[in-house]
Amino acid sequence: MSGRFPGFNRSPLGAALIIGGVLLVFYWKNLIGVPFEQKYFWEDFIYQNYPYRAFHAEEIAGGTFPFWNPFQFGGMPFFADVQTAAFYPPNWLLVPFALDGTLEARWVMWLEVL
Repeated sequence: MSGRFPGFNRSPLGAALIIGGVLLVFYWKNLIGVPFEQKYFWEDFIYQNYPYRAFHAEEIAGGTFPFWNPFQFGGMPFFADVQTAAFYPPNWLLVPFALDGTLEARWVMWLEVL
């Protein structure tokens, strides 16, 4: 295939490398842990996504499935809310990092970026 970029044949690996490079350019400070350079994750990540991911991982690590969230609005269904992503498989990767009862924000941030 001839074109502007000879040798680049639009392979999935090439696309993945380009996307990965763009993510590294924009999120390098977040990925290496520069303290509070998380300007891209401020509102939604801190106020909504992190508490959901932390509650999910801590409950599963504690041996219970989070059917109900007692910390929001005096209690509401957790797994039935689509925003919590309770059945999203990558969120289950956070469970081993919450075995001590807490989940650090950096692990959730890594998962959100990836």
